[in-house]
Amino acid sequence: MMAIIVGQEIDHQLSQPAILASCLHMVRRLRTLFVAAKKVGSAQPPNVASNLLARQTGNIGQLADG
Repeated sequence: MMAIIVGQEIDHQLSQPAILASCLHMVRRLRTLFVAAKKVGSAQPPNVASNLLARQTGNIGQLADG
C-alpha cells in the first residue's frame, strides 16, 4: 500500500509543468549533441561550435550530478 502511495506521489511530481519543460529542454540538448557528434564522426563540418559542444556536455554532467 505504501509503495502505491509513493509511486503516485512520484508520478504527480514528475507531471508538474516545470519538470516536463526541464525534461524537454534536456532532450533537445542531447539531440543537438548527438547530431554534432555524428557529423564530427562522419568528417562533415559540424554546425555547432566545438566550445558549445563542450559546454553542453558539461551542463548535462551537472544536471546528472545534481
